[in-house]
Amino acid sequence: MGLAGGLSLLGAALTLAASSLGGRWLPDIESLRHNWSRLGIPGWTGVALAAMVGIWLAVTAVRSTVRVVLARRQHRVRLDAVADDSLGRQLERSRPLSRSISALASAHLLSSGELRLLDNPTAVAYCLPGLRPRIVVSQGAVAALDPAEFGAVLAHEQVHARGRHDLLVQPFIAWRQTFPFLPTAAIALGAVELLIEMLADDVACRQCDPVSLGSALRRLGDEHFLLGSANTSEVKTELDQRITRLSTPVRSLALVTRITLYLAAVTLVILPPVILVLT
Repeated sequence: MGLAGGLSLLGAALTLAASSLGGRWLPDIESLRHNWSRLGIPGWTGVALAAMVGIWLAVTAVRSTVRVVLARRQHRVRLDAVADDSLGRQLERSRPLSRSISALASAHLLSSGELRLLDNPTAVAYCLPGLRPRIVVSQGAVAALDPAEFGAVLAHEQVHARGRHDLLVQPFIAWRQTFPFLPTAAIALGAVELLIEMLADDVACRQCDPVSLGSALRRLGDEHFLLGSANTSEVKTELDQRITRLSTPVRSLALVTRITLYLAAVTLVILPPVILVLT
C-alpha cells in the first residue's frame, strides 16, 4: 500500500510530463528523454514534479530509517546498562516470573539473552526490535500480573521479536513522515500497527489462554492510563478492540473464501497498472 502510494504520485507526475506527446502512456514515458523539446509547459512541470517527488521520497525514507535505527541502538545501549539480564537472579526474585518463563517463554527466551528486567514499579512490557531483539519487562509488571498473564505477555512480545514486525511498520512511518498533511497516511499507519498487534495476539494464543492475554492487556492498559500518557483515547480504543476480539470466538474463514480474498487483493493491486500500460 505504501509503495503503491509513492508510485502513484510518481506515475501522476510522469503522466503529466508525457501528456504533451499525445501517444500511448508507456511508450511516451520511455521516449521522454528523446523528446525534451516537445514537452511544453505541462510536460516540464510533470518532469519537475516527478524529480521532486522521487528525491523527496528517497530522502525521507532513508532519513526515517536511519533515525529509527540510531534511536533503537541508543535505546539498546541504555537498556543493557540499566536492565538486569541475569536470569538466575530474576528467577530467584519472583516465583510468578519463574513459572511463567518455564511454561510459556520456552528455553529459547532464556538461552538467547533476549529478556531484560527493569527495576521499576511501573507495569510495562514491550519488545525492542532489531537483529538482537530485547523483550523488556518491569518489576511492576511481574507484581501486577499473575503467572498465566505474565506468560501470555511474554509470548506476545516474543512473536514481535521473532516476526520482525518493525520492518512491516517502518514503510508506513516513512510514508506518514513524507506526507504528514495526508490523513490517509496516519490512518494507514494506525491500521497497520493495530493489525500487527492482533497478529501477535493470535500467534501468542496458540501457546496461552486468550482470557489470560486479554486480562494482562487490560492491567497493562490501566497502568498506561494512570500515567496519563499521550494519545490515551486512541490507545484505549485499540486496546478495547483487541480485548473484545480475544474474548469473542472467531470462526475461521473457509479455504475457498480465503483464496478468493487473496486473489481479489492481488487483482486490485496489479490490474490498474496493467490496464494503464496496455492502453
